[in-house]
Amino acid sequence: MKRFYERRLLDIANCHPGHLELSKRFLCPGWKMVNQQEIQYDNNNNIYIIPSIITIGNFYIIDPSIGTCICPAALGGSLCKHQAAIAIKYHEGSFNFIPALSIDDCMNY
Repeated sequence: MKRFYERRLLDIANCHPGHLELSKRFLCPGWKMVNQQEIQYDNNNNIYIIPSIITIGNFYIIDPSIGTCICPAALGGSLCKHQAAIAIKYHEGSFNFIPALSIDDCMNY
């Protein structure tokens, strides 16, 4: 077991492509449907605004620093495709998803 975890940590620290593919498989499957071109970032409040895929005119606000989204799935405590899209497409980590690693994080691992 020790060798297994050592290898996994080294894969994460070295940004091994298999680690990213593995994390994508376990995230909410709807993240691929979110169009990256429609995502807006608010520099002042450090939040992302994503339009609803289903309901025209609805928007969801995601704050990755505290791991929240205002969509019904996230408010119910489930995994949220909006947070997953931000985590994968912008490498923006949150408490709910694997964080984006900085150089210092890689060195620690």
